[in-house]
Amino acid sequence: MTQPGITSPSRGLTRWWRKTHTSLMRRINPLGFHTIPFDHNLRLRVRHIDRLGRRVYLDGYSEPELAVFLHAVLRPGMTVLDVGSNFGQFSVLAARLVGNTGHVHAIDATSVMHEQTRENLALNHMTHAHAYHLALSDTEGTLELTTCVPGQEAFNSLGRPDRTDRDVAGHETVRALTLDGFCAAEKIHHVDVMKIDVEGAESRVFTGGPGLLSGDDAPVIFCEFNETAARGSDSSTDEVRSLLLGYGYKIFRFDEQQVRLVSEQPAPAGEASYNVVATKHPDGLFNKP
Repeated sequence: MTQPGITSPSRGLTRWWRKTHTSLMRRINPLGFHTIPFDHNLRLRVRHIDRLGRRVYLDGYSEPELAVFLHAVLRPGMTVLDVGSNFGQFSVLAARLVGNTGHVHAIDATSVMHEQTRENLALNHMTHAHAYHLALSDTEGTLELTTCVPGQEAFNSLGRPDRTDRDVAGHETVRALTLDGFCAAEKIHHVDVMKIDVEGAESRVFTGGPGLLSGDDAPVIFCEFNETAARGSDSSTDEVRSLLLGYGYKIFRFDEQQVRLVSEQPAPAGEASYNVVATKHPDGLFNKP
């Protein structure tokens, strides 16, 4: 079932050509860039070697579930935090959906991913969206980010990346702010939706945000639960869940086919990670005016 406004995966000759093209270019010029269509009238500039970029090129989105969620919940004028923006795929989508009266703040700890987010926002003329090179954590200062080889930067981590040793490339020093400190610095007084995927450091981000997350008008959160990544950062998905419940959130899974919230269930065997939606007001979440 294809949801209204959602780009369908490429099929037939188009898919064959895109798979052939990206496979060839990965061998000829792996670190080179190409510009791909995205979400109907948008574009993204991604590297041939980037694993998430290939998924967008072939399937429309790297995470169709998140795309359906953003299409369903975002409205013009909203403010969005994209924590762990990668190359800016969902920052660009969110910026289109909230329009020029809204705001998107895209945060990534990896310098190359931050730069690609910035470039993709500019490519789509999203002047109401801003990219920040920093990490959100439970303390402020500087942190060491463990980086992976080109094309695998989505697994960069403030702990131990969820990859083999041969995929780990080195380290990068990054400035860190707390979630509340970032909002204060940028004069952000309200956030409607927060998407977060920071490879196991989610508990640090939430610990640093009591001011934003404790209130009744706290943002709806779309968050990845990845037990392996969390343990690599000396945390756990249970810790993340406890933090959210302590702030007064209710936690659900998202049914992208029916566009509704369902009870959170344990991850099926073999499912390394899954997404949850945390909200304090689940009723009417998807009832756009």
